[in-house]
This record gives sequence, C-alpha cells and structure tokens, in this order.
Amino acid sequence: MPLGFLFGGLFFALLAIAALTSAISILEVPVAFAMHKWNWSRVKASVILSSVCFIVGIPAALSIGGPLGGFTPGGKSIFDWFDYTTAYILMPLGGLIVTIFTGYAWKLAGEEAALTSFWYKAWMFLLRIIVPILIVLIFLYSVGIIKF
Repeated sequence: MPLGFLFGGLFFALLAIAALTSAISILEVPVAFAMHKWNWSRVKASVILSSVCFIVGIPAALSIGGPLGGFTPGGKSIFDWFDYTTAYILMPLGGLIVTIFTGYAWKLAGEEAALTSFWYKAWMFLLRIIVPILIVLIFLYSVGIIKF
C-alpha cells in the first residue's frame, strides 16, 4: 500500500485517541458521583478515581504473561476473574435491575416511549414478567447452576 506507514501510524494514533476518550467517558459517572456525594472538585475526583482504577488494574495486567501469570486462584488468572465477574455476573444483574426499574418504578416509561395502549401493555408484560425470567435463566446458566 502506498504510504502504508503513514496510514498505519494514523490508524493507531486514532485508536489511542478513541481508547482515551472511552476511558474518560467511563470515568465520568464515578467522578460525578464523588463530586456530588463528597463535594470533591472535578480534578480531585478525577485524580483519585483514575488512580484507584490504575492500581486495581495492575494485577490484571500483570496476570497475562507477566509476573503474576502463574497465580491462578480457582484455575483462572486475575484478568480472567475480572472478565468472568463483569461478563457473567455483573452484566446480567445490571440488566435485571434496569428491567425491574423500568417495569415497576419508572411510571412514565411508556409515555416517554410514545407507545399506544396495546404496545404499552405488551411492553410492560414483557418487562415485568418475561424479561426478568429470561435474565435470571441467563444468569443461572452463565454461572453454571443450570445446564441445557
């Protein structure tokens, strides 16, 4: 490819910028919480919380072929435990909480979705009964309690 070195370098520079902006957006929620809850400044909250994330991430990074590569509690590396916990436990539980909140606590959800009466009733039936059951089944399957 003509000028491949230029496009390759540009690609990786843009990839680094995308990763940085994604990390900033992920950190925004805990920063806003710390600012509201403890009256921290944005700079203080950003520095403290990004430092905590960095320190917590060190063992995970070192467990993939690094000095902690041989440390495998339960047969998994630290990185694998982080991956398992987020993908198989926290995501289904988060989905269940959002579904229950939307189905039972958020009274104006159907109005904001601009649903007609029929579609609102169908949506509420799904959110209140069908979807929580399916999410619980997904959770139980993902942690190995039930098998199909």
